[in-house]
Amino acid sequence: MNTRKPPRETVNISGGTFTASAVGQRNKVTHNTVSVGAVSAQASLDDLRAAVAAAREELVKAATSPNVQAEVGYEVSKIEEELAREEPAGPVVRGRWEQVSKVLGPLAAASGSVAQITELIIKVFGGS
Repeated sequence: MNTRKPPRETVNISGGTFTASAVGQRNKVTHNTVSVGAVSAQASLDDLRAAVAAAREELVKAATSPNVQAEVGYEVSKIEEELAREEPAGPVVRGRWEQVSKVLGPLAAASGSVAQITELIIKVFGGS
């Protein structure tokens, strides 16, 4: 008969894999190896790259004047350059994206592409 009491401290973690992790007091690791998030993070980065490329023309056309179109085009190209790096810098991408959103103003709020890209930037690089 099993007289072992269930643990009082329980941590449930999903969506990842952990090797030799023990949380809490008097814990032992008994088996299993898992890897965390690299695949989903890479997929998100790929999604972000694709979303920026797909929205480029829409974003430039949404600008109100030729000067603003040029600025949006420049910022988007710099975002694409940064995203093409093996390890893009989140602060650079966020900063340039904030500039695009600011320059587009209310048009940015109405664009589904802007919302999608903003969400992907937060997912890939975290909040500001």
